[in-house]
Amino acid sequence: MHVVAFYLALDTAELWGLVLVKWNIKQFDDPRTYVRLSSVMETMDGFLDCREVMQVHLVALFEITK
Repeated sequence: MHVVAFYLALDTAELWGLVLVKWNIKQFDDPRTYVRLSSVMETMDGFLDCREVMQVHLVALFEITK
């Protein structure tokens, strides 16, 4: 399978939202073929919000294995 970078598209139906598309499509009728940039940003923000808690947890797990 040939893997290339995502296409960047504009979804004019939803306030000009940016969309990352797996290949050149004309309709956003299959959610498996694209992801909204806002969803990616929400996921990244979630990881950033829990970074300190995750770090404490991972350090505690590391200490247990010593």
